[in-house]
Parts: sequence; C-alpha cells; structure tokens
Amino acid sequence: MKNIVADVKKLTIVGTIIALVISTYIHLPKTYIYFENFGLKYTDITYGTFYRLFDSALLNDPVELSRVWYNNAKFKSLIEGVKLCPIPYTDYKFEHPPLIGGIWYVTTCAAIHIVLPQKYDVIAYKYYLDDLARVNYILNITIIAIAFILLVINFVKLVELLNLELKLSLLLPLLPSTIIYATYGWDILTISLAFMAFYLYAKSMFFNSNTRYLVISFVLFGLSIVCNMLMAIPVVVIVYELIQLIRNSQFYPRLFTKLALTLISIIIVPNIIVYLSAGPKGLQDVLALYTSHYCENCLYLLLIPDILSSTHKVLYIILLTTTVLTILTIQLKSIKLFICSMFLTITSTTIFNYVFKPQMWMLITPLALLMLAYRRRLLLLYSVADLCNSTIIITFFKDYELRMWLSKYIHGLSLEQNPLSIYSPVQWIVSIRNIILLVIFIVSLFYAHELNRYSSKDYY
Repeated sequence: MKNIVADVKKLTIVGTIIALVISTYIHLPKTYIYFENFGLKYTDITYGTFYRLFDSALLNDPVELSRVWYNNAKFKSLIEGVKLCPIPYTDYKFEHPPLIGGIWYVTTCAAIHIVLPQKYDVIAYKYYLDDLARVNYILNITIIAIAFILLVINFVKLVELLNLELKLSLLLPLLPSTIIYATYGWDILTISLAFMAFYLYAKSMFFNSNTRYLVISFVLFGLSIVCNMLMAIPVVVIVYELIQLIRNSQFYPRLFTKLALTLISIIIVPNIIVYLSAGPKGLQDVLALYTSHYCENCLYLLLIPDILSSTHKVLYIILLTTTVLTILTIQLKSIKLFICSMFLTITSTTIFNYVFKPQMWMLITPLALLMLAYRRRLLLLYSVADLCNSTIIITFFKDYELRMWLSKYIHGLSLEQNPLSIYSPVQWIVSIRNIILLVIFIVSLFYAHELNRYSSKDYY
C-alpha cells in the first residue's frame, strides 16, 4: 500500500513537470507556433503586458505612448541606449496588484541587465526586444513554476488529510486548462498562495494543530489578495466565521486580533508603497482592472449581447452579494464544509463576474477537484467544462476561420473576426463552459446547505 501511495506521488510530480514543460514551450516567445495558431503562443506576461509596454514601436504612436507611459523620457532613454529599470505604477501604467508589480519590476529589470549590452541604440534595441521578452518570460514562469509545484504538493497533503483517493492529485496538473494556462499568467501564483493558506487554516482549525499555522495562513491570505483582489472574498467568509466563533466563546479574541492585524498589514503595506512611489494614479490603475472592463466571456452575454452594457456590472454586484450572503449562512463546522464554502466563494467570484478570462479557471480547479471528489458525475461534467475552457484561447484568434467553416452549415453567420460577440463560435464554447459551471455551483450550494443542516462539529 505504501509503495502504491509513493508511486502515485511520483507520478503526480512527473505529471506536474510534464505540464510545466509543455505549457512553457508552447508559450515561450518566438518558438514555433503550432498549427499557425497564435492563441497557443499568447500569454498575459509577454503579449498582454511586456510588448505592450516595451515595444519600441510606441515611439511611432505618441497617443498610445502617453496613455501607457507616465514618464515618456524614461522610456525614450531606455530605447535609445540607457540601461535603466522603469518602475511600474510610477513610470508606466501597470494594472496588476502590488505583489505582481514587485515581481514584474524585478524580472523586467533583470532582463534589461542580462540582455542589453553596455552600448546600444534604437536599432539594436529592436534587435534585442524579443530576447528581452523571452528572458522576462522565463524569469516570471520560474516563479510561477515554483508556485505551481507548491500548489500540487499542498493539494496532495490536503487530499491525504481528507482521506480522499490519492489518484485525484494526478488530475490537477494534467487537465487541459492546466496545461494551457499554467504559465499563461499569474493566476497560478494567486491560487498557490491561497491554497497553502486554506491547507494551513484547515490543519489548525480541524486537526488541532499549532495556532502558528493560523498566523501563517493569514499571511498567505494577505499575499494572495495583493496578487488578486478577488481573493478577498473567501477571506471575508473566513473572518466572518471566526467572529461567530468568538461570539460563541469558541475562539480567542486576542488571537483573532493578531490574525486581523497580520492580514491588514500584509494587504496595506504594499499598497502604501505603491501610493508613496506613484501617488493615487498607481492604485487607481489597479482598481481599474476590476472596475473598468467590459463583459469578457461573461455569463450575462446570453441575456445582454452588448459587451459594453453597464448592466453586466450591476448583475455581477447583485449576484455576488447575494451568493456570498447565502454562503455566510453555512457554518464551517467541519473541514468538508470548509472546502465546500471556499469552492463556492471562489467560484462565485468568477462565474458571476463580468470578466471571466479563461486563465481565471485556474483559481477554481484545485478546490473543485476536492469538492467533487465523491461526486463523479459532477467531476466528469467539470472536466468537460475544463476542456471547453482550454479551447477558448486556442479558438480566440481563429474566430474568422471558424465562422468560414461553420457558414457552410449555419446560414447567415456573419464572417468577421469578433470572438467577444455572442454570435461567435468562441462565445458558444464559453457559454457551454459557463452553463456547466453554473449548474455545478448551484448543485454544490444545495449540497453544502444540506450538509450544514445535518453536520455536527468536526470530522470530514
């Protein structure tokens, strides 16, 4: 039996490494583009951020340069031969939260000093640009890869803690969306920090481990929030539960104060640093990422086809508030209820969001696998949704070609490249994903409330 467990763990690690190698290779800048599909090459790190900020072509577009860069002189100096390190939020617009901003500053600065020679000019900079992008990507995915390995390790630990079948851990690295999006952006880093926090919190609260784990878990919760603000929602649920325990004299007020101060400090300090270095505009840019977007792959597109409609945001606020208030009625009396609650909370921040990018799926998967471990039909359904999600970026840049092919069978299908339109085959795939996830969410919510009704304090 011990040999089987050890073999499964080894296979999980091998699967993790394979997933990372494949994901890294297909996304690595300037390597071969398979099937001439740019969707397999695209990443938030390289094409969504690096080239948008550091492409010398910005010099030919003063309007875009002024929109993206606050310190135009610094950009021009870098392009023209001065090796310097531009600062996100201060020198240019950077919309990701502070922890990502700190990582980005380090990786871009390192790439500049590794790649660029002591003397160069505008022409040489253009020549080195792709190498800069490649080194920056490799540095970022090194951090992401470490986070992914830690995520898998903690997932295995929690699977063992819950007495689940260990082969469940093989699914995490080998699901299609994991392979496609593992090194796509920083979502793996976010969920890795949050999942480590979930594991330590569960170990401390349900298995009477050292309260030091609780403090560490709240440090990790704070770090996950300064990676992605959506992680604040599950933390709100946990804090609310601790307050209820204090009211029932089941938790120490002094320990709660320590946890709260730890969490607040971890969240506030990086934001204060951004504010002091960049002023209000730095934080405004970060908030804009969560408040100023249009409907992207959102559930509401089926009801309101206009992606720019403000109604999408209103529906998001109403449904997220309603579901969170409903989840708060679930008492976290056991580790199973805790997992249910965290799955429902994180899923509600994505399925009801007016922005549901395919890489955000990575925030859901680890908890989904734990939640659905004993519900095989739902797990199979989730796997179908995962497959749909993996094809979103693959089909995104091939929307016109898909329409051309489908127009042979569907009369009146407009021939254009518009993958965000509800009339696009890409959005049909998105809608299948969203509807499946919504069904899983609703079934799981009812299941959690049934479990809450009959559960007594403690074990899984």
